[in-house]
Amino acid sequence: MHRPPKNVTKEGKGTVISAEFQNSHIDRKPLGDIGATMMVLISGHPEIDYLLTYRKDGFSYKLDTIELKKELNDVPINIPDVLKLIKNEINEAIREA
Repeated sequence: MHRPPKNVTKEGKGTVISAEFQNSHIDRKPLGDIGATMMVLISGHPEIDYLLTYRKDGFSYKLDTIELKKELNDVPINIPDVLKLIKNEINEAIREA
């Protein structure tokens, strides 16, 4: 099983926070609208870099805002059209899993 890095804070560098949820665990609550959650996080703090990795039954999806910001060039990541695209892409990928 993949283990994310431990939560790490480095002065002047930032903080890494990781969470992992086992899909088959009986006590796991439904994930809800992950696309909307990421959209809110990104819109509120576009300066923060987010990495979302979703894995289920051999399927893998990754959203890396560092890479996305590079692709967008000078287009802000937190404008409504980009946020809607991010939300829809995440939710579509998770539905396919």
